Order: sequence, then C-alpha cells, then structure tokens
Amino acid sequence: MSLGLALKLANATLFKGGGVLRFTEALPASVTYSRTGAATALTVAGVVVPFAANAPQLTDRGLLLESAATNLLVQSSALANAAWSPLADSAIASNVSAAPDGALTAARFTAGASSFGGILRQTGQTFSAGQTYAQEIFAKPSAGTARYLGFRASNFSEGAASSTYPFVDLQTLATSSAGHAGVSWAIEALNDGWYSIAAIAAVNATLNPLTDFAVTDAAGNAAGTSQAGKTFVYWGPGVEQGGRTSYIPTGAAAATRGLPSATVTVPSGKTVARATYGASNTIVDITGLTPGATFDLVTGRPWLGLGNELKTLEWRP
Repeated sequence: MSLGLALKLANATLFKGGGVLRFTEALPASVTYSRTGAATALTVAGVVVPFAANAPQLTDRGLLLESAATNLLVQSSALANAAWSPLADSAIASNVSAAPDGALTAARFTAGASSFGGILRQTGQTFSAGQTYAQEIFAKPSAGTARYLGFRASNFSEGAASSTYPFVDLQTLATSSAGHAGVSWAIEALNDGWYSIAAIAAVNATLNPLTDFAVTDAAGNAAGTSQAGKTFVYWGPGVEQGGRTSYIPTGAAAATRGLPSATVTVPSGKTVARATYGASNTIVDITGLTPGATFDLVTGRPWLGLGNELKTLEWRP
C-alpha cells in the first residue's frame, strides 16, 4: 500500500467518527451557516477580506463568529462623500492609495490652519447615553504626516468642560486619554503599514450626535496653525455600540452585520468537543454533549469575537 493511500484511509477513518473539523481553509461540509448583512475578516497577513451575506467570515485565521453590530457611520469607503465634513479649511483627497482590502479607496485628510481645521466630522448618528461605543478607523502613518490622531464619538465620557480628544500617537502607537474617563484602546498592525485603531468608551449623558477624527497636538487639542498641513491616510471608519468588531462596510445608510447561525450535529458516540481558537491557539473542551444533537457554534462560546477565530473542533468520546 502506498503512503498516500494509507494517509487517505487514515483520514477517512478519522472523519468517519467525527474527527477534526478545520476552519482555516474552508467551512467543513457538516457545518450549517447563515448570516444577514455584508461582513469582513482579517487574514494572518493583515488583509481585510469582504464577505457577502451568508458567506462565512473564514480566512487562514479561522472562522470569525461575532455578535451582531451596526456601523453608524455612512460612506465608510467613499470618503470624499458629502456625508463627511472636513471642517473649515481642511481637505480630503480620495483614492490616494490601496486600502487594507486592496482596493484603491484610501483617502488623505489634510488639516487646515483655522481653529477647527484639524477635524474630520460626520454628523447624524444616534447614540444611547451611558452605553459603550467603539470608534474605529484604519490609519497608515508615514514620514511627515500628522503625529497625533484624536477620536471622539458623541462626547465619549469626557468631562463637561473638556475640549480635548483622546488620541493615539501614530509614530509610537502610545495612547492618551487624559481628561476622558474610561477610554480603552485596541490597536492591531495590518498589511502594508496599516493599523486598525479603535477607541472604546461610554458616551456622556450630554449627547452630541457626531463623530470626529482629528489631527491634534501632544495635548489632544485639535486647533490652529501648529497642525496646519499635517495629513493622515485613512479608510474604513466606523462606530459600533459595544466593543471593537471587524470592519462593517457602509454605503448611504448605516449597515448591520447580523448574528451568525452556525451549527453542526454531534457525531455518534461523541460527548466532548475540543476547540482551538485565537492567535495563541487556546484550547477549550465543551463537555456533556449528546450524540445526534445539534451543537451551536455561536451561543455562549468562548471563541466569539475578533481575535478569537475558531480554528479546529475535535470530537471526542
């Protein structure tokens, strides 16, 4: 018997008993999946991959399963659209470079010299006071660009008298939230010098239905001549209630990525599912399963969320 045939027979025996389901190349045939709304996921190399409704968010990082979320910011890739307001004498140049998904849709923001010339703004979002929101953007630093990028969705949790922005240093990726209680950050290096950056905070009870990205100084002030002419290249802005999620593309209206449904039948004789997930290959056993029953891959599972992509599921007695 040839080695190749022996391996094929061994694999056939493994999968006959349930075996190992692998989620880094294709969705296993035994898994039933559906999801409303377009979505994206990241590859190991840090490329954003788009997926149509009902297409599993599956890359070489594994199967991404996330809670439902809505991106409140419209025109997330048509960045010179009128929905985006570069304030005062600032400006947007569209389609200046390839975006994280490879399309030529990244834009450049250039700060003006006036007191509001460092602010890129979109108005009209609806926020719920006291709830947590993640404000996200893809940014690509380069020599000579703006150093500090400020974030503010609604009022976040700033003090009533605060006029500064929580910000990230695009050179060092250090963050500052001085004067803004409860702001946390999520930053991930992607392909071709891009970073995914998210500021996460509760919004203040005094609501302000707008979202700002701002060129700031080292104190978080988005003002005046010191920042005139400073630029940053960006793409894919978003604001979602809750924590950081994968990028949700939008057009003329806010868009929702629905909660996925993903199930598989527990094989005969199996009562344990051992899952491997995330960049650290975390292993967890789900016990007490009933052979022949439906196993829900979504509800209550520890591998939910960006960075926790499901890689393998092994059935055990």
